[in-house]
Amino acid sequence: VSPGKPTMEPPVKVQKTSSIQQPVGILCEHEYPWITSLLTALKSLNIPHELIKVQDFPFNPAGPKPNYSVIFNRTSALPSFTDQPEKVVFYAHQALFALEQTGIPLINGYKAYQIGVSKVMQQAVVNKLGFNWPASVACKQHSLEEAAKQLSPPLMVKPNAGGKGKGIKVFATVQELVDGCKELYTGPDDLVLVQEYHAPEGGNICRVEVVNGEVLYGVKFPVPGADKEGETGLAGSACSLLPKSFNYCPADVCQVERNKTQPGSVPVAFQPSEEIAQQCIKIAAGCEADLCGVEYLTSKRDGKVYFYDLNVLSSFVSKDVLGFDPWPKLAELVEAKAKSA
Repeated sequence: VSPGKPTMEPPVKVQKTSSIQQPVGILCEHEYPWITSLLTALKSLNIPHELIKVQDFPFNPAGPKPNYSVIFNRTSALPSFTDQPEKVVFYAHQALFALEQTGIPLINGYKAYQIGVSKVMQQAVVNKLGFNWPASVACKQHSLEEAAKQLSPPLMVKPNAGGKGKGIKVFATVQELVDGCKELYTGPDDLVLVQEYHAPEGGNICRVEVVNGEVLYGVKFPVPGADKEGETGLAGSACSLLPKSFNYCPADVCQVERNKTQPGSVPVAFQPSEEIAQQCIKIAAGCEADLCGVEYLTSKRDGKVYFYDLNVLSSFVSKDVLGFDPWPKLAELVEAKAKSA
């Protein structure tokens, strides 16, 4: 069976001649707003492209190489358009690995996606580089208490594979965690992490976007209630001080949803220090990610910097926040990969 190319829209017809002979394949599960932004940027550079719906994309594990100049993986870590996201994620894993074997260039390919959907793997990458990640223990739901006893409260419970803060809970004590996790969202792989909770110093978390080995921009994002927490983030049963949502996605496409639970939480552009910038670049390289949003905070517990989430999907914030449009830079990366294929 030859690899088919079912698409969500026909190939874009450009007005000017492009030096790229074969179209760029945009692998995704749904046409989200950030896909539209990418398509607009590609069109502005006259780059021919096709959308490939990953779950409807037949692929041949033995080849041949598909008729694309490059394939850009934009499949979500937690697809929100379906009630069975694990089916999309697992299918994408197989497709990306098989595509990689054909020799076709991939942007955020198999390894990047594999790490992007797993907090366990993200921690392993960051710790191997010698950088800080909150102490964590991965487990099944029935082992939560045993895992929690290995850590220092306050504690956070989160799914290994998740997005937009879904399923995250914070507890002041081990007993509160046990009592509060009778019902728990465990994500598509049914694996959860118990993690030491670090309240952000200054009330902000930070995100740095790395594109093609360079920092594109940094943003600070205010966490509602963080400035009212104690030195460790919680005192006694102070969970009421925590935000109603842990959706820290700073992108403009997340703003409408976030305003329902965190009104007034708006990202602000900033320039990360050279040390942080270089660490973020190394982390993206460790994930083999051409595109990666690296999130970190400075902890109230000990004043240290902790990385805690890596986003290979990286939906950008708007030019109103940054003062420039970040999407053309990403389109330039796609163009360069396609021309060198």
